[in-house]
Amino acid sequence: MLRHKPDKSITFIDRCELTGEVDVHSIRERAKMSGILLYRLIQRGYTNVLRMIPEDEVAEKERKKASAALQQEMQLLHQEHIKTVTKMDDQDCENKLKIVFNSLRD
Repeated sequence: MLRHKPDKSITFIDRCELTGEVDVHSIRERAKMSGILLYRLIQRGYTNVLRMIPEDEVAEKERKKASAALQQEMQLLHQEHIKTVTKMDDQDCENKLKIVFNSLRD
């Protein structure tokens, strides 16, 4: 009810049986103002949430892109490292074979 018609938030006062010297008009006005203020706060909060959702989605997409780029870079570095180690092992084997062959010649 407050979402669509904040003025209706004071209808409960009409249903109450107030005794004694109570200023019903003053109570009704305060309740109406409180309802309107609450409605405005809810609107502001809702607007802020709706504004933040796309911003968060964009930030999440950027984080995913950065993570994917980092993973790809790590894979490339790993592959380069493997190639380097393999090349070093091949060279090391060649050097050892040369030493063995040279020792056999002598």
